[in-house]
Amino acid sequence: MSLQSCYIIKIYVPAHIEELGDTVAEQREPLRTRSRFLREILQVIEASSMVGRLGNYAGLYELSQGEEWYTPQSGAHPHLGRPGRESGVSSIIITTYAVGIERKQLEAFVERIARVHPWEHPVIECFGPEGPLVWMPPA
Repeated sequence: MSLQSCYIIKIYVPAHIEELGDTVAEQREPLRTRSRFLREILQVIEASSMVGRLGNYAGLYELSQGEEWYTPQSGAHPHLGRPGRESGVSSIIITTYAVGIERKQLEAFVERIARVHPWEHPVIECFGPEGPLVWMPPA
């Protein structure tokens, strides 16, 4: 056994309450199949040769539920909400890993996620050897 340096990647995806369900018992199909946005992002992870792989396992990720709150500023074009007003959204948080990946490869992966993500400014966090990183749209 050995410990290796890696990136932990978290991607926040909007979810409609009806997609989440009230309890696990009420959820007739897996969370990963109930959200179109989530399915598209998971396809990027599953297609990756570098992300979501640990040892002999590929397509590795965890899903959790949360809430996100934000206030779009002037010039923003939010998927949900309006500039100047606090908004909240239920979200699904994808957590996955990238072992032995170079920073440029990580950046290319994050750009692919940003292209399929529905938000104007998706929240994509990467925690790795150089500390926390967050995706920012081109200036």
